[in-house]
Amino acid sequence: MTFVVIVVVVGIAGCTDDTACNFDPNATCDPDNACLELDSCGDCGGSGIAGCTDDTACNFDPAATCNPDNACLELDVVVIVVVVVSLVVQMIQLVTLILQLLVILIMPV
Repeated sequence: MTFVVIVVVVGIAGCTDDTACNFDPNATCDPDNACLELDSCGDCGGSGIAGCTDDTACNFDPAATCNPDNACLELDVVVIVVVVVSLVVQMIQLVTLILQLLVILIMPV
């Protein structure tokens, strides 16, 4: 008696690159170059561009499609106002001092 054994090897298509975001540990072949990378927004195989998406921020990026790191910066108006007020107060103090000196110089003894 003769037996015939037929072995059929079926490959499992998928991404075989273990550094890819869509790696398939069961895949045995990658016929279509199916492996993908993360885009800058963290999407597997995406085309996102990371940056500030808030159009009111001072560093708004119109090309950005995601803001994964909260990259937007706001103008610090409070600090600017405090600095301006501080400078005005110093100028008033200086003018007051100059006027006092003028009064002393002009007044007869």
